[in-house]
Amino acid sequence: MAKKSKGDDQPTTITPAGAEDIKVSAHPRAKREIRRWKGFGGMAGFALMAWLSWRSGTDFVHLGLRALLGGLVTYVAVWTAAVYVWRQIAIAEVRQRARILAERRFAALDAAERERAA
Repeated sequence: MAKKSKGDDQPTTITPAGAEDIKVSAHPRAKREIRRWKGFGGMAGFALMAWLSWRSGTDFVHLGLRALLGGLVTYVAVWTAAVYVWRQIAIAEVRQRARILAERRFAALDAAERERAA
């Protein structure tokens, strides 16, 4: 069996996230908005479960436990949804910025070509 040279090695692992990758945690508005929506979601879930438990005639201890559990579940669900939405927003912003820069570059190349032709 022939020995492989170092240049023929193919990467077998996924590379870790680098500085140039799009990260929701590094987005200036995303962190604030995700934090805000997590709070709203947790409070809404807590209030909704407390109200529903109170309406069903549950005693105070079980009402509190159900409200805490409802708040926790909605906190996690809203957190997941907010991260997903902001990931899509961040990708769209990067694509829009790249398109704008490409248009500016092509406009500058066209202007330079017109100057050379004239």
